[in-house]
Amino acid sequence: QSMEKKQTHFVARYAWRIAILGVIGIIHHAFWRGDILSIYAPLGFLLLPMRKLNNKVILLLGILFAINVPGKLINIIQFLTTKPGAANGGGVDWQAAGKLYYHLMSQGNWTEILKGNWHAWIDKYHFQVDSGRIFITFGFFLLGMYTGRKRWFENTDTAKPILKKICKNCAWLMLGSLLIALGMFGLDALLKLGWQQNPVVGFIFSIFYDLFNAALVCIYISGLTLLMYKPKWQKRLFPFSTVGKMALTCYLMQSALGLLLFYHVGFGLVGKTTQWQNWLITFGFFIIQSLFCRFWLQKFNYGPLEWLWRSLTWFKWQPMWKNK
Repeated sequence: QSMEKKQTHFVARYAWRIAILGVIGIIHHAFWRGDILSIYAPLGFLLLPMRKLNNKVILLLGILFAINVPGKLINIIQFLTTKPGAANGGGVDWQAAGKLYYHLMSQGNWTEILKGNWHAWIDKYHFQVDSGRIFITFGFFLLGMYTGRKRWFENTDTAKPILKKICKNCAWLMLGSLLIALGMFGLDALLKLGWQQNPVVGFIFSIFYDLFNAALVCIYISGLTLLMYKPKWQKRLFPFSTVGKMALTCYLMQSALGLLLFYHVGFGLVGKTTQWQNWLITFGFFIIQSLFCRFWLQKFNYGPLEWLWRSLTWFKWQPMWKNK
C-alpha cells in the first residue's frame, strides 16, 4: 500500500525483494539444510497472482491450504495409484538419510557439510511436499494476506470480538481433534487392532493431526493478540517486539550458534548434551538475543541483515544510525 501510494512499480520491487530473500536462503541452506527461507521465497512469488483474488476466495484458499487439503488429495491419489508393497515417500530412505546427516554433523568438515547440504535439496522438497508443510505454510501466508486486507491489527476495536471468536472456536477444534486422536490410540492399544500399520487409519489420523496443528497456530496468534489489549501484558510482551524487528538476523544467529555448538567444525556436542541442557541453551540464548536486539535498536534503525535486505531492495544504502 505504501509503495502504491508512491506510484512505485510494486510487482517488480516485491519480486526483487523476495529474490534477495531466496538468495539468503540458499546461502543459509549451504550451512544448515533446515533453512526455511528457501521455502518462503518461492511461496512468496506465488502470492503475486493471488493478490488479484477477492477476500472470500483468499480466506477459503487459506483455510484449505492451512489444514493441508492439497496434501491429503495427493495422499489419496498416491494411495489409489500405488501398487501394494511399492515404495512411497518420493523414494527417499529417511532412516539412511538421517544416519548420513548425523555422521556429517559429528565428523564432517566444512567441505563435506557444504557438499552434503547441497545434495540434500531434493530430499528437502520431498519432505516439504510429503509432510504437507509447504501447503500449510502457503495457507498461513494467504491468511496473513487476508488479515492484512481486513486491517485487524490496525483497527483493534473492530478486531477484538473477531479474535475472541477465532480463539474460542479453534480451542474447541483443537480439543476435539486431540480427543479423537487419543481415542484412536486407546482403541488400538486396548483391542490390539494393528491400526499403526494400516495406511487408511493413518490417513484419517493425519487429518486430525493437521487440524490440531492449524488450530494451535490460530490460538497462538489470536491469543497473544488478545493479551496485547491488557496493559499489564503489553508491558510483558513489548520487549519481544525488538526480536520481531530483527527476525532475520536472529534466525541466522541461531543457526550460527547451532553450528558452533553441535557440529564437528565447532565444539561437536551433537548427541552429547541432555534434553534439559538443550532447553537451557535454547532459552538462555534467546534471552541473550532479546537483550542484544533491545540494545541494538536503541542505536540503529534496523538489524544488520534487515538493513542489508532493505538496502539491496531499494538499491540504496538505508540510514543505519538513529541519530542520522
